[in-house]
Amino acid sequence: TVRFENGEFFPKPTNLPIWICGKGDAAMGRVARFGAGFLPAGFTLEAYREKIPLLDQQLAAASRSRADVVCGLETFILMRDDAATATRDAASTLVYWYQDEAKGHACNLIGTPGSVIATLREYVDIGVRHFELKFIAHDVDDQLHMMRAIAERVVPAFR
Repeated sequence: TVRFENGEFFPKPTNLPIWICGKGDAAMGRVARFGAGFLPAGFTLEAYREKIPLLDQQLAAASRSRADVVCGLETFILMRDDAATATRDAASTLVYWYQDEAKGHACNLIGTPGSVIATLREYVDIGVRHFELKFIAHDVDDQLHMMRAIAERVVPAFR
């Protein structure tokens, strides 16, 4: 536990957008009432697709619409030129976080630039507009290499 006494913060923030994380119905309710953004982690495309109608219902009940909320996704990413290499390199991280490699693979961006683009397009098609990428990398150089590859090979597909 960390405690502060007589602390101050300057400049004082104003109009901070609130992004709500979580996957359950209660999180959807908080998004509908208070959220500027919705940022679940570990959502498969199918799970996200199933939650959109609930989000829309809860937003309508709060006199809001999806235009008032940015839908996002927090996801791991590991991109290689070869799908088998990407799968191999991501395996231990996916098992650690999801206790099952296949489950982890299903809700993260693991693969080639082409497969990452295809998966991102599917999320965009259902209304996801923000992606928080958590890199699975062996070291800083590996992460920088992936970041450059995303900038050069993935981002242009969405311009």
